[in-house]
Amino acid sequence: MDLGTLLNSVPLLATLVKSAVPAAVGAGIGLGQWLAALPPCRNQTFENATYLVCEADPKHFSIELFWKNKDGDFYRSLHNLRSAQQAAGRNLLFGINAGMYHPNLAPVGLYVERGEQVTPAKTGSGTGNFSMQPNGIFYLSAGKAGVRATKDYLKRPPRVDYATQSGPMLVIDGKLHPKFHA
Repeated sequence: MDLGTLLNSVPLLATLVKSAVPAAVGAGIGLGQWLAALPPCRNQTFENATYLVCEADPKHFSIELFWKNKDGDFYRSLHNLRSAQQAAGRNLLFGINAGMYHPNLAPVGLYVERGEQVTPAKTGSGTGNFSMQPNGIFYLSAGKAGVRATKDYLKRPPRVDYATQSGPMLVIDGKLHPKFHA
């Protein structure tokens, strides 16, 4: 799984700590420094650009997608998500807000949360970057994460706990999408 696909493939993706992490870890330093200090984070160079890459092993972290809260209201921000998780006694380690939405705030393309499909995969042609092929699906299944091109995913869809579709895939078979330049 590549960071670009991860960053552009989820409405709200959050990594929650399964084991305790000292609250003071992030105190007094910037977010980038704090993330870089975590064992799963490192700087990585890809095609002459450097990225902060954080890999979260599902054996140690709970990786989840969030769209609406328990009352059915949209989270709308990472602040709201963090507050809801804290109220539930959970520690949000990091989260990203990404993905594409319709005007009614429904996710564009496939979205699965806690094993329930909320919206179906989008397979038709269209304009904009979502429809640039191949687009893909990021999914979590039985504690493992994966990214597949939408067509490949739909040929043999796995049973998933969480999934979200976005496009285009930024990295395909370890190479930058041919329509992008570093």
